[in-house]
Amino acid sequence: ESHYLMENAQLEKQSGGVTYEYDAALFRFVRLWLIKDRHAKVVAVFTGTSGGLRNYRKLDELPKEMSDSRNFATKEDYSFRQRGDRLFPEFFATTTIGCLRNTIAHPYPPQPCEYHRSIPYGRPLFARMYEGKELNGLAMHEIVSRMLITKDAMAGKNSLAKSKASLMSILGTRVQMGQTTIDISSSVVAKGYATLVGVTKNNVRLCFPPDPVCARLAMCLMDSNWCKQNSFSCIADADKKWWARMATSLFSDGLCTPEKGDFGEVMVGLYFLFCADELRGIKDPKYHTFSVPLKDWLERLL
Repeated sequence: ESHYLMENAQLEKQSGGVTYEYDAALFRFVRLWLIKDRHAKVVAVFTGTSGGLRNYRKLDELPKEMSDSRNFATKEDYSFRQRGDRLFPEFFATTTIGCLRNTIAHPYPPQPCEYHRSIPYGRPLFARMYEGKELNGLAMHEIVSRMLITKDAMAGKNSLAKSKASLMSILGTRVQMGQTTIDISSSVVAKGYATLVGVTKNNVRLCFPPDPVCARLAMCLMDSNWCKQNSFSCIADADKKWWARMATSLFSDGLCTPEKGDFGEVMVGLYFLFCADELRGIKDPKYHTFSVPLKDWLERLL
């Protein structure tokens, strides 16, 4: 019996110390070898966040690097196991969101606001950082940079508009954006804070877990005044109207399709959020208070 664990970062190529692509052929060769029929029991676990590596090749559709030699396909008589059709629940149904809610020490400051009280109910990493008083300005800047996926997105509104994965990352944190492409899914999982929750023959499924740190920052990035006051003046002109236009462009370009309902429901959801955001910003410019009076919110909707 043999056990293997492979992470796709082991297959990254580097040039001058800069990682620029995956050696997908090697990844597929290993998987092809693992599905060969044999008497020994082999347990192999592949971890990775690149959707481009999810499909293995059968013998009649080998990668070009292998089929050109002809040796593997013609001189050897191999039989292979068929592709499985069941997901392993432990990889897709397990979540760590809120797992430290009962173990984190008393939060600071002495009278914590809604935002601080909610942090232990989110990602355990942020909960531990909060407990260690490490969720400071520098850490927040790093989290925002990760949410924006690419460094180019920080160059300005026009650069941000060109990065569809960045738009999807921020908008998807706030509202249900539906289905998107494999490339965008891979980017927001590998480089952002989205989570892979399922794989089928033709698509991957992801979600944006209910984390208060990411939720607050996505809300703040849609407030021009907050961006100007928190070292994000480069994208300060990307206000709520601009984000609504970007959401429209993702759907009109075919990069997103609603999983249920239609595009109008997504825009109504954004409008509901924006109206509440306006009230939060008036009450607390730092957006540390999430709740808003129902009457005020209904009046703003109208």
